[in-house]
Amino acid sequence: MTEHERLMYQILGKISELDAPIVFKGALITNLILAEGDYTDIERPTKDIDANWIGTPPSMKDLSNIINEILADKISVLSKQVMFRRAKDIIDVYALAHCVRVKTSEILEIYKNNPSRQVGSFSEFYSRRQDVEHAYNRLAGIDGKPAFDGVYTYLSIFLRPFSEKEMIPKIWNSKTLSWGDCLEKKPSVIETIREHKKVIAKTDQERPHDKPKRKSTDIDM
Repeated sequence: MTEHERLMYQILGKISELDAPIVFKGALITNLILAEGDYTDIERPTKDIDANWIGTPPSMKDLSNIINEILADKISVLSKQVMFRRAKDIIDVYALAHCVRVKTSEILEIYKNNPSRQVGSFSEFYSRRQDVEHAYNRLAGIDGKPAFDGVYTYLSIFLRPFSEKEMIPKIWNSKTLSWGDCLEKKPSVIETIREHKKVIAKTDQERPHDKPKRKSTDIDM
C-alpha cells in the first residue's frame, strides 16, 4: 500500500465516522475485500475515492462541514506532540488549507461541540522546528511533496489563530497567505432600493385587481 492510498483510507474512515450518506465503491473497497479474503496476488493501485450518495445529494454546506471535521482533527494533531507520529497530517493540513474555505469560527465550533478533541498549545510545532522537519522529511511515497521550508512558513501563519485561541472570526486567504476579517457583505443603499422595487413589482403582478383604475384626468409625472 502506498502512502497516498493509506491517506485515502484514513479519509474514508473519517467520513464513515461522520455517518455521511455515502456508499463507497471502486478499487479502494475492492482491495479491502481482497485483503479480507487473504487474496493479495493482484494489487489494484488507485488515486481516488469512488462513492455514491444515498438519496438526495448533500448541499455544499454539508460537504464543507465534513471537510471541516477532517481539517479540525488534523489541526488538533499538529497542536500536540502526537504530530511527530502523524507527520502526514502536516502535509494534509497544508494541502486542505489551499483548496478549502477555512473559517476559524467553524473550526472552533467543532472543538466546542467535541470536548474530547481539543486543540493543544502548538508548543512542539513552534519550538521544535528541526524535529518537525525531521518528521516531515521521513514521509515517503508522496508525489510532489513540497519543500519543508515553504510548508512550515505557510502553516506557521495558518495555525496562529488556533494557537492563540483567537475568538474574532477570521477567514483564510491562501493566495495572500493571511487571515482576514470574516465580515458578511452588506447590500448597498442602491442594491436595497432595487430589491424593494423588485418585491413591489412582483406584488403588483400577482395582484392586478388591487391596482386602482386609471382615470382620464390622471397626469403622468
